[in-house]
Amino acid sequence: MRTPLEALAGILTHLQTKKVLLCSCHSLPEMALLCEQLGCELCDTRLSTDLEPTKLPAQRFDLAVVANTLEHCDRSAGEKLLGQLRNLHANHLVIVYQRRPNSEWQAAHFYALGLHLKQTFENNEAGEPLELYTYDIESYNHKREWNTARFWANPENFGKYWW
Repeated sequence: MRTPLEALAGILTHLQTKKVLLCSCHSLPEMALLCEQLGCELCDTRLSTDLEPTKLPAQRFDLAVVANTLEHCDRSAGEKLLGQLRNLHANHLVIVYQRRPNSEWQAAHFYALGLHLKQTFENNEAGEPLELYTYDIESYNHKREWNTARFWANPENFGKYWW
């Protein structure tokens, strides 16, 4: 993918998205056009730089997109917004973040929220890299062999061993 919009189109198509929540501080008409072309219902939510999450619609979406937002806000407010989107509003998240010098957000902060760096775009108007992070609830916590009742309960050992 050469542009973030092409990457978003690929994600929307892959997930067969029907309802998209867009959270942005500025208007993104390209996203509205993309959703129209792909037959997705778009809920465009404008946020101020305080990222007040109570302004979000009280419903679930197939995908939440946060773009042109985290660059303009405090990191703790951004973490609260991403956590609320991830936990209450959508099973899939896409974050488009423009890396800036002396940025409050580092890759580790996105990883701590369960996001994965999907792609970096070097050529943009500002000359700074755009990073596309994704979150998918289905692949977030993969199944582990040791994390099963077979290894945790062990009722046959109750009363036999003392640790």
